[in-house]
Amino acid sequence: MLKLPEEARRFNANLLAEKPDPELDEKLGRELADTFAAAIQLRLARIRESAKVLTREQKLALTPM
Repeated sequence: MLKLPEEARRFNANLLAEKPDPELDEKLGRELADTFAAAIQLRLARIRESAKVLTREQKLALTPM
């Protein structure tokens, strides 16, 4: 997660450059997407772990009708 701000800064710098480098744009875009995907996977894992400790009543209260 700590990589995200630096990756975003580098992506934005290239994007806003006088002459953006298309190859660098592709590379940085992939890195940024990979970092976001990793962050989402981590968040989903934490949600799954949290759900394991809920009581039946808690699960029913959180279930959409």
